[in-house]
Amino acid sequence: MMKTKIILFTVLLSSLTSCLKDEGNYTYQDINEIKVTGVASAYNVMRDLDTLVIDPVVTMTDGDLSDTIRFRYMWLAVKAYSTKDTLAKTRTLKYNIKLAPDTYEFYLKIVDKQTGVTWSTISKLVVGTPYTKGILLIGENSQGNSQVQMLSMVSDTLFFPDMLKNSGFPDLKNPVDVFHTGGSESYIKLWVLTGSGAYAIDRLTQKCSAPNVFKNSIFTADPITEELIPVNMCPRIKDKAGAMSTSLYRGVICKNGYVFNTMFALNGGDYYTEPVNREASNFSKLIMARPEMFYANLSYKGFLWYDKEGERFMQVGASAAVSNAIADLPGDIFPWNNKTLGRTLVYGENTTNTDGGSTGGNSFAIMKDASGNAFIYKLFVGTNIEKRAFYTVKSIAANFLNADFYAFSSKRTVVFYSKGKDLYAYDYNPGNEKFFKITGFETDNISMIKFDTQIEPSTNPLYIATYNSAGIGTLRKYFLGTSPDNITLNLHPQSDWTGLVKIRNMSWRAVK
Repeated sequence: MMKTKIILFTVLLSSLTSCLKDEGNYTYQDINEIKVTGVASAYNVMRDLDTLVIDPVVTMTDGDLSDTIRFRYMWLAVKAYSTKDTLAKTRTLKYNIKLAPDTYEFYLKIVDKQTGVTWSTISKLVVGTPYTKGILLIGENSQGNSQVQMLSMVSDTLFFPDMLKNSGFPDLKNPVDVFHTGGSESYIKLWVLTGSGAYAIDRLTQKCSAPNVFKNSIFTADPITEELIPVNMCPRIKDKAGAMSTSLYRGVICKNGYVFNTMFALNGGDYYTEPVNREASNFSKLIMARPEMFYANLSYKGFLWYDKEGERFMQVGASAAVSNAIADLPGDIFPWNNKTLGRTLVYGENTTNTDGGSTGGNSFAIMKDASGNAFIYKLFVGTNIEKRAFYTVKSIAANFLNADFYAFSSKRTVVFYSKGKDLYAYDYNPGNEKFFKITGFETDNISMIKFDTQIEPSTNPLYIATYNSAGIGTLRKYFLGTSPDNITLNLHPQSDWTGLVKIRNMSWRAVK
């Protein structure tokens, strides 16, 4: 037994000694070292607008970088948990950006097929679209057709004169609105509303297919044979970042007076069931609505619409399936039901005015009676519907009921209105009413006046669109003066755009 242990120890010692004395029984090969410069750590590009050009400097200790048999190059854009996009298989990159707007990990990979070794650079690639942020415009072109334009403001201001040029749209007449709905990604749409048709267009390509019409989102017990063309929707984007007061609900009024309401989670998406322009007590009778919608811009709790036959305001809760008539009480400053007083609705607007504790923003309605008197209702659509103030428009406000357009300031008791080339302002502050004809607008016709409640709601500038005899449109932004004794407009020098269509409406887009 002792002899066996001695022999085993001798063998192990001999093996160890052999290992220690092994000084060169292997062949070593130097690894080809590759160094890449000229690739930035981050790139910001625009889809369909930019071309990404990179000519990296590649140095190596072995081989010729132009040897495509030995070396393979790949430019890759990779999104987490998704497949990778190969942008090129050459050392240099020249790529017209077609990637979907997003943030990608961006690689240049170099493979030495002779040794099997791979080198790579890593950067961040942020792909945007020029349509992501800016002012959307809709108006009439020289042929009288609706045309959508955009002042893109992603970085420098870029002008896109005809966003729908390749959309596949038929010719559309009577432009009404263009807007991005905002809200949850699952329910976002970009709508183009006109008197002859309304379409939701692809937010990336700006194209449209026939199924992208509102009627295909409606599921009713009995088919609706009437044409359903939306002319108004709520809520809307409330700030420059594109935030919403809610992403849970949407209300729609159609050209023929039908009203629809949805709660996305309840209906499984942006889908609608029976029209809600009816009362529970008489469910079979539809009540036709005017296009105005009254709601709180900053805290959506549903909306009011106006019964054009019964001359009354009707309430729809955020998730309601019917409308409710609103009771008037003795001594109220103005009525919800206006038929007995012979008043009719002229105009309605939602603002960010907070008078009376309306933190979500007051709404305004201009009313008239058979004698030609004009009135202003200030109201709040919150959890409770509130009557905030009532004003009788004084006779000093020339052409008030003959106006083409109106716009209510959120910051002052001032309403602007226009007729043809003339711009007026009326301060309806009780006991201090004032009327002004604003100078500087006598040359071109006015096609739109609108106070901004989306881009700069805290300052609430006024946008005024005009057009000349050749039909060339202009858009300018003004800030309202603060003197209580006067009404002045101060032009913002960097916000004066021309070469536009005859603008009828505008809105802000802030998200893809």
